[in-house]
Amino acid sequence: TGEPARGDVMVFFPPNDSRYFIKRVIGLPGDHVVYRNHQLIINGQLIETTQTAQEPEDRPLKFLAEEKLDSATATVQWMQARDSLTNQLIIWAGPEGEWDVPQGHYLMMGDNRGNSSDGRVWGFVPEENIVGKAVAVWMHWESWSDVPSFSRNKWIE
Repeated sequence: TGEPARGDVMVFFPPNDSRYFIKRVIGLPGDHVVYRNHQLIINGQLIETTQTAQEPEDRPLKFLAEEKLDSATATVQWMQARDSLTNQLIIWAGPEGEWDVPQGHYLMMGDNRGNSSDGRVWGFVPEENIVGKAVAVWMHWESWSDVPSFSRNKWIE
């Protein structure tokens, strides 16, 4: 598949885990990545994000946005939650911070930014842990107790 590019959706093994994961490439080797307040900054450049939808029929409330990553456009989402200290409604951004991606590694993040176990939690993915590029969405489960749906089948661009 060649070298992963920013915005590619990749299949890989995270550090210290034998399960396959599928996440989006955010940080390339040598990048400085900042994620704060629902915004990505890569090498000092704010990544354009445009809110596209708010889905009030969903519980909890879901916010969708388009994020432009080099030649790829990702649909990312955040969910409404309650702050554990103040009990105030917030839009949970997920783990925030700054990372310097080492050579030979990649920073992967899920598109469900507020509810994703990804590189913000377990660190960088070594190049040798990458299996390949994901090319399609096949089945989707709303929850583990549901029957899988094929309604979201599509090619990943």
